[in-house]
Amino acid sequence: MKTKNEQLKSNGRTQINNLKRWTFDGIDYGVPEIVLFGFDDARKAIPLVEHHHVSSFEFVYIEKGKASWETEQGKFETRAGEVFYTLPDEIHRGSLNIIEPCRFWWIVLQIPTVHADKRWLGIEATEAAQLLEILYALPRVSKPQTPSLRSLQRIRAAIERSDPLVSVEVRISVLDFLLSLKLPKPLDYISAELISSMEKIKAEISTRLDWNPRLEELAAIAHVSPSYYHKVFQSYTGLTPKSYLDHVKIAEATRLLKETKLSVTEITFMLGYSSTQHFATAFRRLMGQTPTQLRLNS
Repeated sequence: MKTKNEQLKSNGRTQINNLKRWTFDGIDYGVPEIVLFGFDDARKAIPLVEHHHVSSFEFVYIEKGKASWETEQGKFETRAGEVFYTLPDEIHRGSLNIIEPCRFWWIVLQIPTVHADKRWLGIEATEAAQLLEILYALPRVSKPQTPSLRSLQRIRAAIERSDPLVSVEVRISVLDFLLSLKLPKPLDYISAELISSMEKIKAEISTRLDWNPRLEELAAIAHVSPSYYHKVFQSYTGLTPKSYLDHVKIAEATRLLKETKLSVTEITFMLGYSSTQHFATAFRRLMGQTPTQLRLNS
């Protein structure tokens, strides 16, 4: 995963100015199968333009928030606890060429080697071939049944310790992460009725872009308490109800700024914001620039 931000690289780790980013490549640690591995806690939108990874899969795990992606096959949304992946050499980008504010991990892995005389992450060629079949069959977005985050954190911890067995621990953790993708996590902890209610509310938000419902109003529609609705909605979408509302409004605002000649003021009130200042603040928080700057750069 690459951005336009200036990178400072040292000892296989990379820090990005003004971002809580941490990355490393596997070569320096004896794990050449890892092209790149990293973590980012983006507090505002960051650019992610069209790119691809030569002969490599990429997996992105969303720890907090949500992010949207585009490939030739369409647009995909990922929420907290979900994994999005791209195929080797597949062109992809962040939706609208950005990654929304979120906390996420990513790992770029070479295609598993299936030659009889070679190992991949320490496993036999026959096992690598079976794993390769699994990877190609994965859904674009999945919610692992086992805690994938723990595997990713373990990789980082092993690298930072740099003990003699770091490459072994990294290989085991990467394999554990990949195997966790085999079984999707069911959503049976949220009732079907509540899921249906949330989907109807999401559809209503998408069509009534000037709507600014209070949490109590949404909870009443779903027939649950406000505190429970807030918790379940965030678990289901990766965002709080208020943040989800802002994401939908700002996505539409971006479209209007690029495709129409409506003024910022007209868009502000069309989307139900109380003032241009309120709108500009929400827009900058998600897009990393003001509405006027986006229009000038489009």
